[in-house]
Amino acid sequence: MPHPRTDTAWLLVRRATNMSDETIIDATGIPAETLQEMRQRSREMAEMGHRPRGHWTRDQVRAGAIFVTDRAGQPEG
Repeated sequence: MPHPRTDTAWLLVRRATNMSDETIIDATGIPAETLQEMRQRSREMAEMGHRPRGHWTRDQVRAGAIFVTDRAGQPEG
């Protein structure tokens, strides 16, 4: 299932590095916590030499675990 808001934010985090958090949050509607997680994951992937797949739900995998968020961007369960 596509997640256009989070995928758009993920694209902006990776490619529009000069955009402020406020601008990305206003443009996509994602929570600040999700944006910070994206920025951290982007740094981790760069350090490991991993290339992002372009879909946040796939790229947020860490150490064999997927962090699932609900539609409001809050962790589930």
